[in-house]
Amino acid sequence: MGFPAEPSTVSASDGDPILARWLEALRQDAPNLPAPIAVAMAQGVTRGPLGQPLRHIEQALMQIEDSNLSDLTGSEVRVLAAILHRMNRTILNLDAEIARLYTATEQ
Repeated sequence: MGFPAEPSTVSASDGDPILARWLEALRQDAPNLPAPIAVAMAQGVTRGPLGQPLRHIEQALMQIEDSNLSDLTGSEVRVLAAILHRMNRTILNLDAEIARLYTATEQ
């Protein structure tokens, strides 16, 4: 989806749809990153302190994406929208914090 799969990327994520999604995200964010480095970085995250929480979030997103949202009631849609808006704000705040950390380490 979005970039050609390289053999090392595919073999490193076979059977792990979450790692495949993370590799796709990383390659979209850094398209010039060599595949072996991208794989090593994504695998490193899985072993780090945030690996398990990020894996749970990704699994939940995949379940929501696979859901038939048209089966939700009006009130369920309203609550889901509120939850997603809140998550979006949280993600934007975390993204800004990460960007500050990333630029601070480059200086």
